[in-house]
Amino acid sequence: MVSAEAMGAGMDLGSIEVGKLADLVVIDGNPLANVKDLRRVKLV
Repeated sequence: MVSAEAMGAGMDLGSIEVGKLADLVVIDGNPLANVKDLRRVKLV
């Protein structure tokens, strides 16, 4: 069970599907290669 289902919001959240809500953060860099790139947020 994902946390969205546990909160009763599984119809709107919890996976990437058409019609569901999502948050997006655009980072200038690769935070997997360099965690400091997380400071380089370009768009939220």
